[in-house]
Amino acid sequence: MKNIMSQLNTIFSIAIFRKRAQNLVASNQLMLVCLLAAITIGFINREFSTDDGSTLILAIAESVLYSGFVFVILALHRKPERFVQTISAILGTNAIIQLIALPLFVSSGQITTNVAETSDTIMVALLLVGGWSFAVSVFVLKEALEVRIAPAVLTTLGCQMATLIILVMLFPELTAEVGSSATQSVPPTTSAS
Repeated sequence: MKNIMSQLNTIFSIAIFRKRAQNLVASNQLMLVCLLAAITIGFINREFSTDDGSTLILAIAESVLYSGFVFVILALHRKPERFVQTISAILGTNAIIQLIALPLFVSSGQITTNVAETSDTIMVALLLVGGWSFAVSVFVLKEALEVRIAPAVLTTLGCQMATLIILVMLFPELTAEVGSSATQSVPPTTSAS
């Protein structure tokens, strides 16, 4: 338990740019905890920010798809051994960021399909949460791939766009109803993508 708490503290430090994914222990158990946390928090945020009751499948699919794209990118760069630390950092930080943002989503009301009807507070919150999560993902991928910032930004955008496109193709009826909240998650997320 002490080791998990230490790793969660490291993940928080990564979320505020004080540590790197390399500071995490490469643990499948930690990766699973981060995956479950990202799915759970993503699902909870969607439940508060949309009126659709079928968002669990989207939260699961989004996290798994994004993780798969990160693995492919690492493999293409001949660094697949970094997957466990990299995805633990991305999913873990995404879960922490969304957990911190949860009170904003609860107090601001639901996202509506008409953006003009959505409160300014929640739109700003979505932009801030999405930007923070995106920046952390770029930071983590930049270090994992050992590339400059521009390729890391393009890689992160590519993973997020590919995840979104596949989600829309697989679940058109679900993504149409919660499409306006897609920017809040990870990968990532996902879930703040």
